[in-house]
Amino acid sequence: MRYVQPFDQPDNPDGSYQNGNVELGIQGSIADAKAWEFPQREIINVITEAGLTPTNNNLTQLAEAIPIIAFSGSNSIIVDTPITKTVHGFGGDFADLNAAFSWLSRRSILPTGSVTFQIAIGTGISHFVYTDNVVFSHKDGSRVFIKGAPLNAPIPNPNLLTSTGNGAPARASDTAANLNALRNSYSSELFFANGTSFTVIGNLGNLQDVLLTSDQTGTGVNILRLLNGSQTLTRVSCVNAQNCGLLSLFSDTALYGTCHFLGSGLHGVVVGNNGTMTLKAGAALSCQSNALDGLSVTGGGVVTADGDFSTAGPPVYARANGQYGVEGNAAIVVLAASGAAINNGQAGYFASNPGLIRADGCVSSGSPYGFQALYFAQISAVNTSGASTTFAYVANNSSQIIRIGGTATAPTVASPAVGASGNNGSIII
Repeated sequence: MRYVQPFDQPDNPDGSYQNGNVELGIQGSIADAKAWEFPQREIINVITEAGLTPTNNNLTQLAEAIPIIAFSGSNSIIVDTPITKTVHGFGGDFADLNAAFSWLSRRSILPTGSVTFQIAIGTGISHFVYTDNVVFSHKDGSRVFIKGAPLNAPIPNPNLLTSTGNGAPARASDTAANLNALRNSYSSELFFANGTSFTVIGNLGNLQDVLLTSDQTGTGVNILRLLNGSQTLTRVSCVNAQNCGLLSLFSDTALYGTCHFLGSGLHGVVVGNNGTMTLKAGAALSCQSNALDGLSVTGGGVVTADGDFSTAGPPVYARANGQYGVEGNAAIVVLAASGAAINNGQAGYFASNPGLIRADGCVSSGSPYGFQALYFAQISAVNTSGASTTFAYVANNSSQIIRIGGTATAPTVASPAVGASGNNGSIII
């Protein structure tokens, strides 16, 4: 209800009541009848909503009603058991994620509770369009799960995606073909138009089985942003971002399953500002056909592979990106031995300023430089392989590459020559 001002102050909606004083000539306020009626009706509504019968024999009914409402049912303000709400689609609890998050903002989730937002079926021409930014932020975010509908088919293995080149026309046509392939697997697609995006601030229990796409409008727009928290992504893919498919800053992000980041205007995935990303056992991170870099780790970011990937395919697969497959810029990247960087515009693996990449056992082929270290950077490229078009291993400006057991080939295998200092104090051993 709204505040009901004194009857004799109709033009002052915030007017205060005052007592009269005959001796001082002060007239008391005239009370509006609504000021008496409305609070009683509000209180009775709360009592009856709690399932109680209003009675004048019990003057504590309001105090009894509030905790009953707070702790009862899926619409309670306190969630103490797992509940599921549907988003989008006919008969859904919420029209979109913004409506769902608005509802959630008025609730607390106890350790015994959780909230799952189940997204309806819809991809391709039936995808769900967002023209407003989606922002998730909740103090109990680790107990919130956002799930797409069950997959139609397994997410494509990175090796099975179309790849015809790292130039702009090839990247565009390959992305279109691969998007169609992903739509055959995913059942739920969220499309972000007019420069909008999906931002998660703080913790999120899981974002799972969702395809995120964009019309590539706006400036500096990233489809998915993870900021200042711990989040889990399971089989999430982002395609056609204007800037980055995934931007993770000041966050600890865990990846499960196969996640594709394709066709971005700059980078497929960026991890920075001291954030971390961990690829859990069986995960595969695929970054392909992005205009600059596939995976870019910068500003103190750390990316590591966790678990046994020997039978699960390459954990980081960077192919046909315009510049670098995997970049470590003032950051640390530790990759599993089955990683691959294929046919990127400049280098498969690039470390600088002073980045550190551990790519032991990885493959780099088809790029001008296989493994490139610049400005006090280090690359561990033990037992690596592949065929580059100019240099297999190149170090400049006080950088170092360790290639013991490496068999990568190129017109010039190593610059400087293995075991000799050169290129402004650099060495390859």
